[in-house]
Amino acid sequence: MNLFTSIRKAAGALALLAFATNLNAQTVVLSETFDDDSHFAESTTIPDGWTSTGTIALSRQVGTYYGTSAHSGSYVLATTASTATERDEVVCTSAIDMTAGTQYTLTFYLKAPGGTPASVRYTYVNVGVGTSQDATTHTSLGTTAQEALSDWTEQTFTFTPETDGTYYFSIALVTTRVQCGFVFIDDVEVTATDNGGGTVDPGEDTDGKTVVGIPYSQSFDNENGDYDGTTYVPAGWLTTGTYPFVTAYYANLPAVTGDYYAISVEGDVARDERLYTSFFRLSQGVTYSISFYLYLPSSTYASDFSFTVGTEQDSEFHTALLEMSQVNYTDWHLVTVSYSPEADGLYCFSFALSSEGAPAGVCCIDDFTLTAPDSVWPPEAGFSYNGLFNISNSNLVVFNGSTVDMVNQSLYGETYHWEVPGATPSTSDEKDPTFTFPSSGTYNITLTVKNVSGEDTATESINVTRVTESGQMGMYTYNPAQDQIYNRGSVPTFSTNTDYDFVTGVNHYYTCFAERFNVPDGTGCTISTVNFYLTNYGLSTSNYSKERYKSFSVVVYGEKDGRPDLDNVFGRYDTTLAECTGLGTSGISTGEMRTITLPEAIETSGVFYIAFEFDPTLTIDEEDSNFTRTNVGLSAVQHRSNVSSFYVKPTDAPEGTYVPDGQYCIIDKVNNSMKGLGLNFIVWLSTKEVPTGIAINADGKLAFATRMAGSDLIVSGTTEGESVSICNLAGQTVAVATGSEASTTVPMGSLPKGIYVVKTNAGTQKFINK
Repeated sequence: MNLFTSIRKAAGALALLAFATNLNAQTVVLSETFDDDSHFAESTTIPDGWTSTGTIALSRQVGTYYGTSAHSGSYVLATTASTATERDEVVCTSAIDMTAGTQYTLTFYLKAPGGTPASVRYTYVNVGVGTSQDATTHTSLGTTAQEALSDWTEQTFTFTPETDGTYYFSIALVTTRVQCGFVFIDDVEVTATDNGGGTVDPGEDTDGKTVVGIPYSQSFDNENGDYDGTTYVPAGWLTTGTYPFVTAYYANLPAVTGDYYAISVEGDVARDERLYTSFFRLSQGVTYSISFYLYLPSSTYASDFSFTVGTEQDSEFHTALLEMSQVNYTDWHLVTVSYSPEADGLYCFSFALSSEGAPAGVCCIDDFTLTAPDSVWPPEAGFSYNGLFNISNSNLVVFNGSTVDMVNQSLYGETYHWEVPGATPSTSDEKDPTFTFPSSGTYNITLTVKNVSGEDTATESINVTRVTESGQMGMYTYNPAQDQIYNRGSVPTFSTNTDYDFVTGVNHYYTCFAERFNVPDGTGCTISTVNFYLTNYGLSTSNYSKERYKSFSVVVYGEKDGRPDLDNVFGRYDTTLAECTGLGTSGISTGEMRTITLPEAIETSGVFYIAFEFDPTLTIDEEDSNFTRTNVGLSAVQHRSNVSSFYVKPTDAPEGTYVPDGQYCIIDKVNNSMKGLGLNFIVWLSTKEVPTGIAINADGKLAFATRMAGSDLIVSGTTEGESVSICNLAGQTVAVATGSEASTTVPMGSLPKGIYVVKTNAGTQKFINK
């Protein structure tokens, strides 16, 4: 049965309309991303005017403390797992002045992955509203889904007050079991519906026709501010038919861009639906380019589809530019059309459906664009950067002499202006400038992009730790605020064998690969440990006893000509698969963190590369199909900057795209589609001897910090008698200790290796049990 054949008008269309109402144009009366420091003048844990109460009250934290990226920016409201049967944590917003009869919409993003098992140990929330910040007096507006939410999920609740007054929304955690996991909240917004959509400027209105400019794009995500609260399609668009189009989405059909698209659900009568665009002022003799994505799988019947143009939003005034019969697109299909009008005037386009019977499949439209040869898109500002990041607090790490290269990812820009107060330089008009951050702290970077069609601005805050005299720290090249991690099930592979030829692993093209760590010239580091995530591993079943004793080496190289310098080896550790932290086992069924502790620390200077080099005689191809080949796959990072930090030493290359020379090269040269790739390595290094005393900050005061001392965790900055708890990334409390004055020791020897979170009265912090 087709996936969507069970959706009918009553059950399906109404549900989709509920999605669409979330896009109505409204006035924002409260917006909180938890990233603006100016909102935290009164407290560092909760926005000014808000309240947060409960046993383990939600507080502002960097999302990566808990192993998660924020929905936007860096900060979230977060709380750890609780040992209480029923949670008592509640957050109340600041005061909102409301007008009787106006509908107010609260939206926020929630992530609550649950405990173990997540099917029974999970947290959901109850949302209320009232005239005080006492949530016990609030009227409930409903609850979120009673299930674990492993990804950020948008939540929406509406309230229409009967009287004018000051109101507060509340978000209360609800569980019925202990250890129901972490809870994260981000991007809270309250909007008020404008009668008639007063905040939306739909464009020129000529004889009731809404006219929009060219170039034009419509992703159905309100990027044009064209949902006016009165229709379920963009302002100026029109939909007709038995099952008219609405703006919505299916959970198992991601949008081409953004979250939403136009949907006409499958029905029980033959198709007769049309979706008309707004109007465009077109000129005679000009060739306009149109494109859109179409999803139209067939069912019992297949749909016919046509794309038309006309002078009215009426089929009698339209002619077909494209006609397709018996369509069966089971994935998004790009459609391109050209049109040159015979006369100047106002024109609109339509997407038209028909069929011989029902059901005939669902229809989805996304990313409609219209351009002219001389049209210029308004600019879209965006940027990114690579660097080294502290595993404990996710800060960008810089050394004396470090520079940070900005990667301008703006679209359609002609001029660029950067402002970075406190940095050197503090401003720049270069497209891709380089900045120096002279001290630790938060730097706000603003990029303004202009062209003849307008301007756009992108802003991001970077938390910087400048290393002067530091002890040991764990660092990686993964930018928690921007980058994506590929773990088991998502690690990219080559086409030679999509089951085993992992790009960040052993494959048909190479058995040696490395990650680049950008340390400035003259800076010396001492490397003691390397952590990595082994996502896939298995040995040849026919040669297991031989394979496990084949060579494996960790080699640390210097740099020459922008790649590992084979003649400059800072140090190496030669061992075998069997001897290297369990790599000689027969296989793994899930991703595992592994640790390589170097027998002797390796001293480096400047840029260094950490290479994993496997025996080239590993059994990659098995002649007998009954046997399994050897495979190795490691967790990968996709840098948003699209600048690769991953290097390989190929002996062959896909489709002859690269001629191996016995040296390492950047992954881009072997396969450009892997551009921006990195290895998810964590390197533990120090610039001087590791301190043994209590952590002291620059002012000579006791600091909250963590470090491993053998199998013990030393937590500095604790107080006598407080509770010091250790949680894993599933939110489960795995160890508890009673605090001692100044510092507390928590034994970790019985716990598996991995990333954990320590929580004290002074705050929370990530650490790795090696």
